Amino acid sequence: MKRNVSKAKELFEKSLGLDSEDSFANYNIGMILMLGLGEEVNIPAAVEYFEKSKQKAEALNALGVIY
Repeated sequence: MKRNVSKAKELFEKSLGLDSEDSFANYNIGMILMLGLGEEVNIPAAVEYFEKSKQKAEALNALGVIY
C-alpha cells in the first residue's frame, strides 16, 4: 500500500474534530508539519500541535528538537 499523507492528515484532523485534545492526533499532525510530509515544512504550526499534546513524551522530544 502506498502512503497517502494527505489522507492521514485528514483522518487526524477528523479525530481532532471529535476530541480536540487527542494527543496522538495533535502529535501526528505536528510531525507531518515539522517534517514537511506532503506539504511544506511549517515549524510554527508544528509547535502549536506539539504544545497541545504535551502529555505525550514524543511531543516533548519533538519540541526539544525544534528549540
